Amino acid sequence: MSDTESTKIKILNAAFALYGQNLGRKISLSSIAKTVGISKTAIYRHFESKEALEQEMHDIFYNDVCDFLYSIQHKTDENPEYDMLSDIIIYLCGKRNEIFYFMSTVPDFNSSDLYLRFKNKGIRFLDDAFNPDGSVKDAYLYNRALFIGASMLVFIVCRFKVMECAPDRVKDSAFFAQSLVNLLKCGLRLDAQSITLTQMSLIDEKCRKSVADIPEVPRILQAIAAVIKQDGLPNVTVESVANQLGMAKSSLYCWFDNKAEMLHTLAKDEMCQLGKIILQNISEEDNIVKKVYAMMETILLYFIKHRQCFPVFKWMQLQHLADGESSSFGAGMNAKFSNFFSKIDFFKDFDLGISIKDSALIDSWIFSIPVILITSSWMNDYSEAVMQASLKDIFFMLIKGIC
Repeated sequence: MSDTESTKIKILNAAFALYGQNLGRKISLSSIAKTVGISKTAIYRHFESKEALEQEMHDIFYNDVCDFLYSIQHKTDENPEYDMLSDIIIYLCGKRNEIFYFMSTVPDFNSSDLYLRFKNKGIRFLDDAFNPDGSVKDAYLYNRALFIGASMLVFIVCRFKVMECAPDRVKDSAFFAQSLVNLLKCGLRLDAQSITLTQMSLIDEKCRKSVADIPEVPRILQAIAAVIKQDGLPNVTVESVANQLGMAKSSLYCWFDNKAEMLHTLAKDEMCQLGKIILQNISEEDNIVKKVYAMMETILLYFIKHRQCFPVFKWMQLQHLADGESSSFGAGMNAKFSNFFSKIDFFKDFDLGISIKDSALIDSWIFSIPVILITSSWMNDYSEAVMQASLKDIFFMLIKGIC
């Protein structure tokens, strides 16, 4: 390997490592150069721009994932799907930096494009869910794949955070993988008979009424969402938001010290509003199964109505994941959610080998599923009716598993 190739690899490794330490935050070329021990100018000898560097990181991650998936897709054991899932989880447990890079820079992805990319690499295990042109062939199988992927992401990220704080209290990845596969197979083991389709329809209507009169998204949050859509999540600045609003950035600095304070302050009231609506809706239900469904349905309908604040909310969720917290509602409201879900004996049958409270895991899992569903649905231009049907499929997978 030449010195030029060696330096290029060091730059890529440093960039991945910095994203692994800074989930959802902007990584500068200067910080990458400092990590490698070279000048910022030297990076341009290997990459024309930061975009070119991130594109190569993107390609490296996708190609590595595709190569791995191709290598395991021909399992011939008694339960090939579950063995494959276990292998995938173990593989992803060793990809913290790459996963955090992906979550920070590619939070929205088109599932049809992803399938076509897999297909072009010879990966065929999603063929039953998609048509050859990338459109969805079987909605249930598509929702199942989405549920599995979203669930794996939530628990793997939780494991990363526990390993960062208390690695001696985390069991090995093989144990974690097998336990997580068993959890996906069985779900929360709640009684699906505790809720009927008629009752779900009544909850739908109640949740719809609860979000009908919420105030419009504030203009400044709309501006932030527009900047996120145009420039990407990590590249939002106070100046870019000011430009979107048609005002001087000094005006925003009169109110906020930095970007993080601006986003947290502006999104706090929005998230508290959502949290209060969820708490009200779930408090009116008479069993835990209905409460879980009411929470998921409220989140879905809230963001359908307040779509413009969704990118800011996702940024906040990334920050809370980076800090090892379950959701974006604040400690007091999080405690109230935990009280609702503490009745689910999560680890009675499933020890995932990570030291984290049952209720915090359940809260994070239940909350993340509709968020990921919304992201995927909007990227694929799905209607609200399709999103509603998908939520119901995924809800039953959550409570009784994918078997």
